[in-house]
Amino acid sequence: MNLKDFGKNLNLKQKQSVSNNTKQFFIDIVTLFDGVYQRTVEMDSFGINMETYDDGFYILIENLILKTYGEWKTELILWYIYDRFNENEELMPLILQEEDQDEEDQDEEEQDGEEIFVETPEQLWDLIKKIDKKSKK
Repeated sequence: MNLKDFGKNLNLKQKQSVSNNTKQFFIDIVTLFDGVYQRTVEMDSFGINMETYDDGFYILIENLILKTYGEWKTELILWYIYDRFNENEELMPLILQEEDQDEEDQDEEEQDGEEIFVETPEQLWDLIKKIDKKSKK
């Protein structure tokens, strides 16, 4: 075996360059993650269960997002990926409550809070920035 020519025919193509723009990086990551998840859901609709195979990848992705963005931002990102649509594929609102409200003490119908519909990763970014700004006051 001659290692001199090892990798000579290997052609690696980078699909996208990593953006130096923080917002664009976030949008790219969330868009890609959502696309991967939607592909898994689509495979399941064809009767191909990828859950066992994909589980490790999702854990890896979720942990990297947690390390990068922190706990509450990760919770919003994961809500966007996994829960923004109900089983009928209807867009569900995110209910933002003031910090002094305890959601466990209220029925779902009685919860006061702002309903926000998040359709795109850019809207998710804007929401995170809005909450971040409020929490720093």
